[in-house]
Amino acid sequence: MGWDVNMTIIVESIDSKETAIAIGQKIFDTEAKYSDYHRFYIRRISNTYVLCFAYERRKWMPYSIYQELSKEFPDVLFIVLGSMPNSLCFPGGIIRMKDGAISDSYGIGIPLHDSPRWDILFEYSLMDIHHIYEWYKTGGEEELLRYGFLEEFPLGWCDDNYDEKVIPVNEDLFRSFVEKNNVEPAQLDWEEPPRFTIIPSPEAYAASLLETPLALSPISESAIIGFLVYNPIVAEIDKEIATRLNLELVSPPERFTLGIFVGLSIGLRNGKFSKEKLETIQDVADAIVKYRSAIIELMMNRFSNYGRPYIFKGAFMDSFECLLRQESTQA
Repeated sequence: MGWDVNMTIIVESIDSKETAIAIGQKIFDTEAKYSDYHRFYIRRISNTYVLCFAYERRKWMPYSIYQELSKEFPDVLFIVLGSMPNSLCFPGGIIRMKDGAISDSYGIGIPLHDSPRWDILFEYSLMDIHHIYEWYKTGGEEELLRYGFLEEFPLGWCDDNYDEKVIPVNEDLFRSFVEKNNVEPAQLDWEEPPRFTIIPSPEAYAASLLETPLALSPISESAIIGFLVYNPIVAEIDKEIATRLNLELVSPPERFTLGIFVGLSIGLRNGKFSKEKLETIQDVADAIVKYRSAIIELMMNRFSNYGRPYIFKGAFMDSFECLLRQESTQA
């Protein structure tokens, strides 16, 4: 059974805003770009900066990824929070680390019980992010209360078994904390930088084509995403399919766009499309033109009774992949 984990990453003692943005970019590139949604905030505190990065991922809490990331930025403190790091209906979890070393970790709350400390890990509003930071920060109320359970639950790594090390912090203390710290959103001094994205700007894509034309561009994540978003061949087929199906053409979530790349690239690497020698983005474009009529016909069959009033741009790439697979099995 699959489940989603809401992740909130707090990073403290950052020396500059530029470094904070660089850490945020690393989090996005290694983890959050696979999420449909992320929020990223920066805040200056005295002469240092903190950041909060919230996103959703499929299953587990990837502590090893953040261990490696914390080694890249050894002078900052990482606090990694996850809503259900082990499994569905398991408690949340917290990990504190610096320079790859985990100093503490344990479970937070018990799902299906009254646990606002756990419930807030599912929230992404600025006010909720503010409360999460103020409560879970280094030296905050959570850490101070946690020290009262050192004899029963020593500091250190829980070996990913958060359900076996749930610290029974009084949840009423968190409720009181939130009530006392509620302020108007306009009074909060968090800054939200421009959102990270896997989609290049039109200018960046045009510049990439000047540097590396499609005929020389190997099939890669950034190349195929830019192609799907901006290439006129893709736009023509999208428009024809939407018109014939009488559906609105809309931009897809970024995870959908990335999924198209992953499916196609895996097939290419595994040799599943042996009949078509697709090595560059131009090869992909040429093959789309070759299979255009078959792609549209397959899309008509698939979406003739589609229950939604819209269709995603680039959705036909799945049909394109299916046609390539069919051709390879007949080779």
